Amino acid sequence: MGVKSITAWLNENGYRTRRGKYWTIGMVHKRLTDSAVKGDYFYGKKAGIETAVHVPVPEIIPAHRFDMAQRILRGRSPKKKPPRDTTSDILLSTVAVCGHCGSGMKLATGKGGKYRYYSCTGEMGRGKSTCPGMRVPMDAFDQLIIETVSKHLFSSQRVREMLSELMERQALKRHENSGHLDRIRAELNEAEKRLRRFYDAMETGAIDPSEPTFKERLAELTEKRNLAKAAEDRALAELQPTAKLTEKAVKKFADFVRTQLSEGSLQFKRHYLRAVIDKIIVNENSVKIFGATDIRNSGKIKGARPFKSAA
Repeated sequence: MGVKSITAWLNENGYRTRRGKYWTIGMVHKRLTDSAVKGDYFYGKKAGIETAVHVPVPEIIPAHRFDMAQRILRGRSPKKKPPRDTTSDILLSTVAVCGHCGSGMKLATGKGGKYRYYSCTGEMGRGKSTCPGMRVPMDAFDQLIIETVSKHLFSSQRVREMLSELMERQALKRHENSGHLDRIRAELNEAEKRLRRFYDAMETGAIDPSEPTFKERLAELTEKRNLAKAAEDRALAELQPTAKLTEKAVKKFADFVRTQLSEGSLQFKRHYLRAVIDKIIVNENSVKIFGATDIRNSGKIKGARPFKSAA
């Protein structure tokens, strides 16, 4: 979902701002890009980030999730010209780089288009005087990367670790929400009391239904009651116990993702790989894959794999 779709979903499902207003695209984008949600608040940032004071605050989401969201937002920005291969069948052209000069690698063909390669743009554009060049068969290279990511990130043990961590966060959230539910119910109780008092006043004649503000006030009280009820329903849903993590469930999830990476659509593969991979350094006899923050910290994917170039 993009920022516009998220905004529409929030408004359509009854979510409002703290002041009870409808969400706008600008508001949603501001929340998505505010580093305070990952625990980094900068006081005085408007005067310049160089003079701002960093104030650690409790994180709402892990830093690596926030950073991943920023990459996705930058990639979808309407102000940014889409890369040339956005709609093409080139899987890794934005992350693969030449091990000699650090230039990106793009499509090159041989035998009239019969063979396809990732080739160093530095050597292609400036000649071998600046870089000896690097060229690898595209299909074999794509398959190597997919297999490596699948092996390191979606082994049964790794999937169990990821799902266990998710369940722990959900359990913690349920514990935190138990107190949150009490506050929501107090708000709901107050909203229902106000609405009942309004109806009582109408029945006793204290309020005249013909007054210009009658319908507006009734609609306002009703909406507040409905929003509080919706908030209670969401909080109750979040307090429901999570499913038990079984070996069968772990295997099913791991198999599903591995299948999607090997047999799924190119769009899925491209979006997923570009979300978890920062850079792939290609040399004559090895490939080094550097994962995104959460992957790199786990030490699961960074490393070299033997590979034969076509240079």
